[in-house]
Amino acid sequence: MPGYRLTLTFKNITTEALSVTPRVSLIDANGRMLNPTEFEPFMATASTLAGTPPPAIPAFGPDYYRTTGTVTSAQTGNVYRYSGTTTPAGGFASGFSQGYAMGNAMNAARDREEGRSHTLWAGGNWLRSSYTIPPGATALGVLFFPAPSVGAVPITVNVNAAGQTFSFKTAAR
Repeated sequence: MPGYRLTLTFKNITTEALSVTPRVSLIDANGRMLNPTEFEPFMATASTLAGTPPPAIPAFGPDYYRTTGTVTSAQTGNVYRYSGTTTPAGGFASGFSQGYAMGNAMNAARDREEGRSHTLWAGGNWLRSSYTIPPGATALGVLFFPAPSVGAVPITVNVNAAGQTFSFKTAAR
């Protein structure tokens, strides 16, 4: 899920209850305005990621071969017994397919973790359309802005709340 996760904290430092109706916009480095995703589609995507099944990793041949036997010395006539295990060396095809499958398994694990992380982050904290914040209290709201690519800076975040506009801009690299 490429995009930007935004967590907003509203703290009422007045002596009276404060009504806040936040409006948030995000402008990327290319000047495009990004719209936040809605809660339901975000949670559906996060839940799908969290439920990503791990792919099967193929196994080739036995893990090892057990070999036993006896050898008689032609010079002394002594009999020697031996036993041991041998691990087969796989060829290019088996090694490639195992590595490919392990990469898929790591990607599935990353997707599951990302889905769980997003679900926990957004769960009960999604930005509401309005808040009434008691004196001295804090309200938390989170949003996700999907983006075709991330990383380009600066990013500008505009927040309209309590009759004021606040603009935040990340530093350019």
